[in-house]
Amino acid sequence: MVIIFVTTDGIADGTIKMNPLDTLDDRQLQGFFRRSKTEMSCMDKPQSLLKQLRDHELILEEKFQEIIRIKSKEVMQDNVYELLNWIETERPLDIRLFWICVFKEFIMTQYPTLKQLQDSLRSLPNGENAEIWTLDKYRHHLPVTCGDKQGTLDRDKLAKGEPCIRSNNEWYTPIEFEKLGGKESSRNWKQSIHFQGPPLKELLEVFKRKAKP
Repeated sequence: MVIIFVTTDGIADGTIKMNPLDTLDDRQLQGFFRRSKTEMSCMDKPQSLLKQLRDHELILEEKFQEIIRIKSKEVMQDNVYELLNWIETERPLDIRLFWICVFKEFIMTQYPTLKQLQDSLRSLPNGENAEIWTLDKYRHHLPVTCGDKQGTLDRDKLAKGEPCIRSNNEWYTPIEFEKLGGKESSRNWKQSIHFQGPPLKELLEVFKRKAKP
């Protein structure tokens, strides 16, 4: 069953914005979740967020009670991160539900970070409408993943044919990074290496289309 949501939050001119969850597949949402865990774990006073997750049965009551009793801010952040990591690894099919829960207006009002993440989701590539390759903040560097490996792609080095992906303080060619991520059997690094869900192949194709006169 596919659930479609339409939202008008934050609209001043009366136009309707589609909820980003309507246009992204589970793989994209899971990848975005993976990259957002640290940011979400650092939010202050996460009790209301945890209540929302508990009420939607995304975390157990026992775990909820354990975390809200923590007094240390640093320990709280570590435990929230571990909880998010558990959701990613043990309940990946519920990550869409997670985003639906945390993107409620009353939750985002308390946690501006979540509003920023929702805005970021609206910028994710989606077929012919992909625009990320041309955004200023990604003009030189892109966060990329391959399998369970994460790295940063240097666009200038890529254009020069140099090792262009930095991971754990080492530089790799795209083919080497594909091997590092355990995807060497595909022999197609543009398909194996991903940026916020979709493979680099999609971004490169969009960039080529936009570069044509």
